[in-house]
Amino acid sequence: MPRPDLLIIGAQKAGTTSLHRYLGQHPRILMSRVKEPGYLSWPDEQDCGGPAGEPVVARDLAKWEEIFEGCEEMRADGAPCAVGESTTAYLYARGAPTRAHELVPDARIVVLLRQPAERAFSNWLHARREGREPISDFRSALGAESGRIGSNWGPMWHYVRKSQYAGQLRRWAARFGDQMLVLTTDELASDGVATCQRVFAFLGLDATFSPDCSRRWNAGGAPRGIKIESKLQRGLIAFGARIPPAYRRQVRDALFPRVELDAATRRELTKQYFLDDIARTSEFLDRDLSAWLH
Repeated sequence: MPRPDLLIIGAQKAGTTSLHRYLGQHPRILMSRVKEPGYLSWPDEQDCGGPAGEPVVARDLAKWEEIFEGCEEMRADGAPCAVGESTTAYLYARGAPTRAHELVPDARIVVLLRQPAERAFSNWLHARREGREPISDFRSALGAESGRIGSNWGPMWHYVRKSQYAGQLRRWAARFGDQMLVLTTDELASDGVATCQRVFAFLGLDATFSPDCSRRWNAGGAPRGIKIESKLQRGLIAFGARIPPAYRRQVRDALFPRVELDAATRRELTKQYFLDDIARTSEFLDRDLSAWLH
């Protein structure tokens, strides 16, 4: 059965698209051509009952395994290799660690964590540019989150909860233990080659290989020169949602250049929503995350 032995599980909007593409340059790594197949998180998405979230490519086991057809060729020589996929919904989906352990118990798990307020902001921008988020003010969208979750809205709109990492990491570690490597977006951004080489070593592969990490993939943004609450922006968002997927990214990148959360808002929202979880995450990982507080 063609199944992966490497899972990049999130977090969403933390740089997983870039990492997926960088790792795929290694001659002994085969990353799926389909990113975000979603099979391991699909039951959780399906059970939400409210507005649907991200589209899911693989909704049954056969479809998921089909994605990895041909991987036997790489594995045939018996030399170390890795066959992987990346789905950012896996980290947050409560049932995903159990499903993964049942299907691929020997898999290596790679996690990318981004500063929580920044991740939530990028998640909101993503929903806005996909035409899925009607609230045009980020703070207001955060304030609406609890009510939406109570109404069974899907994880796409769980901006704060998806950025509270400690419980998510514990669920995965309970199943995979030292088969899990946790990195940060800052590490990938500051030295992509060294970060990838850490992953190569973690996978038992040649860690001297140097991938091209010069391009940042799938960076988020907001419409160029248009106020966030404008009618024109809402029209552009609606228009973008109707463009065929094959062409959506080109149009989106033209309309939505990269936007950052300002430092003052980042500090304020971090204090309001994420202080306790950052402390728990830092303790769990035995890693200094104090840079996330500023």
